[in-house]
Amino acid sequence: MSTPANNRPFRSLAAVLWLLAALAGAGCSGDDDDSGVPGDDDDSGLPGDDDTSADDDDAGDDDAGDDDTSPDDDDAGDDDSAAVGELWTWCPGADVYVGLSTWTQSVEVSSGALYCASFSEFRTLEEEPSFKALLRVVPGTYPLPGEDGLATLGLPVCFQLPPGEEPPLQGGAGNVHSTHNVWQDTTYYSHLLEQPLETASGVAWWLSAVIRLESDTPGQSPPALVLDGSGGAPYGGPGAEFSLCPDDPQSCNDGRRFLACNPSEYALQRHRVTFDGGDLSFDVRMGVSMAATEPAAFVSASGTLDGESFAQSDYWKLIYNPTHHHFSRDFAVLFDSPIAGACGLKATDLDPWGDAPPARVHTIDCDLGELSERSVSAEVFEEIED
Repeated sequence: MSTPANNRPFRSLAAVLWLLAALAGAGCSGDDDDSGVPGDDDDSGLPGDDDTSADDDDAGDDDAGDDDTSPDDDDAGDDDSAAVGELWTWCPGADVYVGLSTWTQSVEVSSGALYCASFSEFRTLEEEPSFKALLRVVPGTYPLPGEDGLATLGLPVCFQLPPGEEPPLQGGAGNVHSTHNVWQDTTYYSHLLEQPLETASGVAWWLSAVIRLESDTPGQSPPALVLDGSGGAPYGGPGAEFSLCPDDPQSCNDGRRFLACNPSEYALQRHRVTFDGGDLSFDVRMGVSMAATEPAAFVSASGTLDGESFAQSDYWKLIYNPTHHHFSRDFAVLFDSPIAGACGLKATDLDPWGDAPPARVHTIDCDLGELSERSVSAEVFEEIED
């Protein structure tokens, strides 16, 4: 078993000072058939599924069987890895933006600005599916304040939640608190946005966002921040972080934090497990962090079970939950259609070092319930150069 080298880059004093200042200012689906209600589905137990098919017209499907009018069309779970596609039918237009055209900073949003709700080390693997969600920032160019203080701002965004759940809709403009800090020749700008949202039935949500820009030329405005769905720079730097918070944007413990769906900038790590009746391979994109648990995305799984092979890259069917700093890692993969009477496989207690306890593998039902355990004969961890 190979063990990753500890080669995390040293954080500069400028970045440390900027981070401390930023933290001081920070506060905390699938529609189918003929229904126009986001989150409406039939009775399949598979996340993102719509009728009796294991993978018909769900959040990760963009091929046959898709009518292009479904709210879950061509999104983050795409198996062609394309995050570019038509907006969901309930997404607002760019014209709902609220702000001032005279503001001197801006974000430029491409059609690839799609983000996936990430894991929480404070949840269990079985809890993770209900916290999955997708966020789109509507393409356009949106000015941001160039002066410190409070202002009114509304960014056009839309969400997709698991089947049966209403997505929050645009609920009007919010408040943005803008600050800046200077270190040597670099000026660091931070915009903290708290924007109200509301479902069609009147349930309140909040978008909490931190948008960061930098200018290396004294007296000049920073370049526009490009939002394109990429993972962003390590240790802060220009970028944006989004959270979907129930009830209160400053108390988001039960909320969802959104990260890049497939951050190709992050290191690729692979866990391979051989078990009685098959094998598994899990690919994880692992970011870096100075102190907090590293950002990461579970991007694909493949293997065999009782002689039948599978491959999965659908966000809704890949479930991941680590402990702090990913010291121990639990995975689940749901198949496109059942294999050997199982909806998927679960592998728990994986880690890069082969520490105790040993890895375990179970076949699972569509709710991640354990069906049977398969004895593990080998476990390998790799860091992949790509």
